[in-house]
Amino acid sequence: MVGTYGGTSGNAYTFQAKRHDPSLVPVAGQHAPDISGLWEIQVKSPKGESAWHFVVNQAGAKIDAAILRVDGDTGTLSGNFKDGKFALSHFTGERPFYVEVTPQSGASLQLQIASFHDTQTLIALRPAEARARNLAPPDDPTRHTKMKDPTQPLRFSFPDVTGRIVSNTDEQFQGKVVKSLSRARAFIKRYGIEYTYLIVGEPSQLNEKIPQAENLNAWSTTFFVGRNGLVRSIHTGFTSRASGELDSRLKDDVRNEIAQLRSENVHVAKGGN
Repeated sequence: MVGTYGGTSGNAYTFQAKRHDPSLVPVAGQHAPDISGLWEIQVKSPKGESAWHFVVNQAGAKIDAAILRVDGDTGTLSGNFKDGKFALSHFTGERPFYVEVTPQSGASLQLQIASFHDTQTLIALRPAEARARNLAPPDDPTRHTKMKDPTQPLRFSFPDVTGRIVSNTDEQFQGKVVKSLSRARAFIKRYGIEYTYLIVGEPSQLNEKIPQAENLNAWSTTFFVGRNGLVRSIHTGFTSRASGELDSRLKDDVRNEIAQLRSENVHVAKGGN
C-alpha cells in the first residue's frame, strides 16, 4: 500500500506500508547485548545542546526507549534486536520516528535517527564515559532559559480565549503563585483546564512577546512565579513515562516547587513599578 501523509507543516510525504512480517519478531533464545539504562547522545542541536538523554528499558531482545531533549522527549520507541541492531519506532500521527541502534566496540552505541525532516547518525555514550572524555552533559532544563533581570516581576498582557485582556497586574494574580503553561484550545476542553489560559501569538513571536526571558526557545517552557510576582524558576521541555526515573524526578521537583512557593508569605510586588 502506498500513499501520502500530510504533516502539520503542510508538507506531504510519500509512504509505503506492508503487512506485518512475523520474521521481524526475534526468535526465542536470540542473544541481544544489554544496553539498558541511561546514555548520552552526542549532538549539536539548533537549541545549543551538546547532548541528549537516551533512556533504555530492556527485556531480552525487546526494548522500550526514549530520547529526551531539552524541549521534551520522543515518547516511547519500541522494538526488537535482530541482525546485530535494535530497530525502534513509533507513530503518533504527527510525529513518526524510526531509530536503528547498533552497539559498537568501546561501549558506545551508533544511532541512526530518521524522522519526516531528516536522518542523523549519532553516537551515544554512558554518562561516566562522556565525563571521562570531557564532553558536556545534556542541558539542565531548569537552567536553559533564564530571566534577563530576575529582580523584576514577570510582566504579561495578552487576551484569553474569550478575547478579554489579562495582565499580571490584575487582582486575580496578586499574592498568588502562578504556573504558566501553553496548550491549544482543544487541549483545554479535553482535559477540563480551569487555570487562566492566554493567547500570546505565533511561536515565531515568542521572544518578542516575552522579552524578559533569554534563550527562550523550547516548547513548552514553564515559569514558576512566586507571590511577589518574581520568577523563582523556569523549566524547559517535558518528560513522559518513557523517560523513566527522569520523569518521576521531574514530577517530584514540580510538586515540591509549587508547595514551597505556596507556603511562602512575602510582600507582593505591584506590576514591577
